[in-house]
Amino acid sequence: MIHNFPVVVIGKEYHKELYHHIKTMADNESILKEDMDLMFLTDSVEEMKAHLKEYAVKLFGLIKKPMRKRWWFGETERNYKNNNL
Repeated sequence: MIHNFPVVVIGKEYHKELYHHIKTMADNESILKEDMDLMFLTDSVEEMKAHLKEYAVKLFGLIKKPMRKRWWFGETERNYKNNNL
């Protein structure tokens, strides 16, 4: 279990019922009221990035690693380079 990890929800209008339900859970003490502080509801990608940088990357010391290529459909590195897939 990860403690104090932020949850970002993008789309205030779309997720307003979800947010209201989670707030009701906190009000009824089904979850801790402090857990509401971990939830960040926004419409802005820039706000989301800043929030995650502050409350996930810095707090947990996350680092960006290069992604390794995964071939799902039998592709190969050679086919990828030759066909610009």
